[in-house]
Amino acid sequence: MAREHWKDIAEAIGFVALVASLIFVGLQIRQDHQIERLQNAADFDDTMIEYARVINANREVWIAGLEGADLSAADQVAFEAVAFAVWQKFFGLYTRGEIRGGQRKHEVARQLASEMYIFPGLRGYFNARCDHHESMGFHRSFCRDVREQLGKLDDGTLPPPEGKLYVL
Repeated sequence: MAREHWKDIAEAIGFVALVASLIFVGLQIRQDHQIERLQNAADFDDTMIEYARVINANREVWIAGLEGADLSAADQVAFEAVAFAVWQKFFGLYTRGEIRGGQRKHEVARQLASEMYIFPGLRGYFNARCDHHESMGFHRSFCRDVREQLGKLDDGTLPPPEGKLYVL
C-alpha cells in the first residue's frame, strides 16, 4: 500500500509540474508576442519619422507633384520617390489589415482614396502604379479596394474629405 501511495503522490507531482510548465510556456509566448508588437510599433514610428524627413527634404517638388503640376524629369523622379514611400506606407497598413481581418484594410483604402481625391498628382501616380502592378498580377485587392473607395468619393456616395495633409 505504501508503494501505491508513493506512486499516486509522484503522479500528482508530475501532473502539477506539467500544468505549471504549460502555464509558464503560455506566459512566455504571451510576453514574446507583446515584445514583438512593441518592437513593430517602434519600427513603424521610426519609419514614419524617416518618411516625414523624405517629404520635408523634397517639399517643393512634393507639393507641386501632388497638385499635378508639370515637373522636370529630375523633379518627377523626386516626386515619384516620395510617392513610392506613400504607396509603401499605405500598402503596408493595408496588408496588416488584411492579415488581421476586419475593417481596418478598408479604412486604410478610404484614407488613401481621400488623399487621391484631393491631389490629382497622387491619383495619377497611384493609377499608373496599380496599372503596372495589376498587369503583373500583384496587389489586386489593394488597388481594387482603393479605386472602389475613390469611385465612391467621385460619385458622391462618400462625403469629400476636408483639408489637405501634405504629409500623408
